[in-house]
Amino acid sequence: MAMALNRQAIIDELLHGDQTPAYSILPPTLTLLKSAPFHDNDPTMAKALFLEGLEEQKISLQDLPPITITSFDMQLHEALAHKLAQQWHDVLGIDVLVETSPWDRAMAKCMQHDFQIMSMTWYSWFNDPLYNLELLKYAGSDLNMTQWQNEEYMSLLDHAVVCSDPKERKALLAKTEMLAMEEMPIIPLFYYTFKYMKKEHVNNIFLSDLGQIDFKWAYINKK
Repeated sequence: MAMALNRQAIIDELLHGDQTPAYSILPPTLTLLKSAPFHDNDPTMAKALFLEGLEEQKISLQDLPPITITSFDMQLHEALAHKLAQQWHDVLGIDVLVETSPWDRAMAKCMQHDFQIMSMTWYSWFNDPLYNLELLKYAGSDLNMTQWQNEEYMSLLDHAVVCSDPKERKALLAKTEMLAMEEMPIIPLFYYTFKYMKKEHVNNIFLSDLGQIDFKWAYINKK
């Protein structure tokens, strides 16, 4: 399903903000993968793999019930959900429904795992791959809304947490990231961009790679 999507078309049609396609659950400045772990906009391969999966589950395409995307009732989230539904229908031939709810109701369904596919936005608040990767460590974690868990994944993270050698730690986290993308409990879509306006006489504002603003060293040029 990840390969069936045309991420650039979604960006061009709905976003218009220089966003870039995402192929990992880590942001561009933190990903440890040297290349994308999968190719998107590949309808031939996506359809072949999808039919192979149906065959393994002994389900015919005709007998497959509609899949529901649960989305917040926000304009962008709803538009994205409908675009995903359209692309999956066009490429895979499946019926996809879109269910929208107010924020509180959608989050309640999310926390109760009462969904098939949930549209979600996530930001990394720390400049370390571990922050995002640990979200998927335990199925019982409140923040792991996928309920996915993998013993090898847990072991790699445990070793990375106590590893004192930076090179070895990086290698462990890279393996962890790749495992998450191979199992794919989360389908990444695109990376948000942040837009700012600044007066010319305001100087030295620090913008982090993660989008945070720091005015600690800022000053105003009164001239």
